Amino acid sequence: MARKIHIVKIMVVVIIFIGYMQIQYPTIMAKSERVTNTGLPEDQHVGQQRSIEIMSVYYKKEVINGSTFVYREDTVNGTKKKAWTVDGHPVDADEYEEAILNAEKEVRRKERRKEEEQRVHQQLLHHQVLIMLNKKLLTIKIADIEVWLQKLHDYALEQFLVFNDSTYASPEEFDQLSNECIPKVHSLILQGEDECDVGELLHWVNKLDKVPDQLCNLFYASVNNAIAACDDTKMLKKLLDVVSHA
Repeated sequence: MARKIHIVKIMVVVIIFIGYMQIQYPTIMAKSERVTNTGLPEDQHVGQQRSIEIMSVYYKKEVINGSTFVYREDTVNGTKKKAWTVDGHPVDADEYEEAILNAEKEVRRKERRKEEEQRVHQQLLHHQVLIMLNKKLLTIKIADIEVWLQKLHDYALEQFLVFNDSTYASPEEFDQLSNECIPKVHSLILQGEDECDVGELLHWVNKLDKVPDQLCNLFYASVNNAIAACDDTKMLKKLLDVVSHA
C-alpha cells in the first residue's frame, strides 16, 4: 500500500494531590494544621493543597511512497505545541505540506504508469489471440481447399472442369487459386507475430470462406461432365467409385 496513516490522540490528566501525604509526613501535616487555623472553610484548604494539569497529545503518522510523515500536537492546559517531521527530520508546516503533495504526486505517477503498462499488455495479448485465431482458421481452410484440389487431380478431372456461377467464372480465376492465393496464405501462416497484420489475415479468412463450397461444386459438376463425355472404361469405373462414396 502506497499510503498508511496512524493517528493517536491521548488525553492525560495529571493530578498532584498532597493532602494524603499528611499521614506519613508530620511536617506537611503541621503545615496543614496551620492553614486550617486561618479560619478558611475545609474545602478551600483542600483546594490549596491540590494541583491539576490537563494534557492532550495528537499524533498522526503517514507513510507515502516510502517516506514517513509525522505530525504531533501537544496541548497542555490549552497551550498547543506543534511539530512536523519528514523521515525523522524536523520541518516547518509549509515544507511538510509540500513534501506530502510531492509524495502523493509520485504515487499517482506510478499508478498511471502501471495502468498504462497493463493496458499495453492487454492490447498485446488481444493482438496475439487475434493472430492465433486467424492463422488457425486459415490453416483449416487451406487444408480443406487442398483436399478438393487433390481430388480433382487424382481423378484426372482437369479436362472436364465446369465453370459457372456456382464454381468459378473462368479457368483463369480457378488457376489464380492455386498459383497465387494458396502460396500467399501459406506465407502469412508462417509469418512471425511481429510481422503479421491482423487486418490482412482477416481479409484472407473472409476471402477463402466460400472456396471449399466452390471446389465441392466444381468437383461434382466436373464428375458429371466426365461421365457424360468419357468413353474410357477405366475412367468411368473411377468415377463410379466417386459417386458411390459421395
